[in-house]
Amino acid sequence: MVKKKQFIPDMIHEFKKMSQSYVNDIFKDEGVHSSHIFYILCLKKHGQMTQMQLSKETKNDKAHTNRIISGLIDKNLIESDSPSRERNQMWRLTKSGEEVAQKVDKVLEKWFKIVTQNINKEDLMTTHRTIITMLENAKNLKKEKEKV
Repeated sequence: MVKKKQFIPDMIHEFKKMSQSYVNDIFKDEGVHSSHIFYILCLKKHGQMTQMQLSKETKNDKAHTNRIISGLIDKNLIESDSPSRERNQMWRLTKSGEEVAQKVDKVLEKWFKIVTQNINKEDLMTTHRTIITMLENAKNLKKEKEKV
């Protein structure tokens, strides 16, 4: 049950965790976890990225990204543009990775339709704009704090 005066960042975190749980349940037989999904979606969106770019985009540290990349390689979902372990090698989805990415898109689209089913389009657009503004404000606050 959602509390009426719940802290917004906690609600957003809970919403994210619920989407991850849904994805985990759908993909459990394929060995793909929610931690993999963000990397798969980043590579789908950008085509190819370095480990550093993936870390920055997913907001994870390099060690975590390295573990996820190793797991995705083992599952044959990503590949490198270089056979050697070069420092700035580019990672991209394999054919299997592209298929998983397509399935993830469909699963997340279905999940979003379910969780927004009784919300009118205008309210969804307002929520979207509000969250974007909150993210921009948080980024600006972080930039200001880094200047000090």
